[in-house]
Amino acid sequence: MAGEKTPVWLIDCDHTLYPREARLMEELDRRITRYICRELKMEWEEADRLRRDYYSRYGTTCFGLITHHGVDPAHYYREVSDLPLESFIRPDPRLAATLSALPGRRVIFSNAPRFYVDRMLGLLGVEGLFDEIATIEDFGYEGKPRLRPYRYITGRLGLDGGKGGGPVVLVDDSPLNLPPAKELGFLTVLVGEPPEGVGLDGDQPNLWVPRLAGAEGELLSLLG
Repeated sequence: MAGEKTPVWLIDCDHTLYPREARLMEELDRRITRYICRELKMEWEEADRLRRDYYSRYGTTCFGLITHHGVDPAHYYREVSDLPLESFIRPDPRLAATLSALPGRRVIFSNAPRFYVDRMLGLLGVEGLFDEIATIEDFGYEGKPRLRPYRYITGRLGLDGGKGGGPVVLVDDSPLNLPPAKELGFLTVLVGEPPEGVGLDGDQPNLWVPRLAGAEGELLSLLG
């Protein structure tokens, strides 16, 4: 990308392309807890605590299960991520218009598995609006905010954090996923309701938007 000024948008999937009100993640959390109960022979309360602990420590519950229990990640994602997405997600023309308005390269950068992301993009009606897709398999099943996904995406796309190339913008719903991007020189956008204490300066996001759909004006303002 040396010499290019084309922006790159690294866009998360869950709770970024669609709002939390869809309640899809609640169903996913239940499936993960049920999986832990079955595979590790735990009671529900213990399994749910483990799910939360591994998620907070590793960015994904799966990586904790791989690290400490030798779980097969392919089996895990087949079991927990084969959700009835059509019960939660509908086409979103406003989202499609927002994405279409963003110049440069648009890249999905997600902790979800590829088959899930492909289905999600199709149901939202935005499957043709991304130049590349990077998912948890590409990161060796290590999720954001661990460093491996960021190293992977910078290498794959030839990114330099805007130093000579165009700006790189991470769009994500998790405040925890923003600091590693900031350290690489990326601009950051937080999507959704920010937790208490999240501001818009220092190590905090460059921009906060309640929803991605309809936010093209605010997003384009980052480019100057």
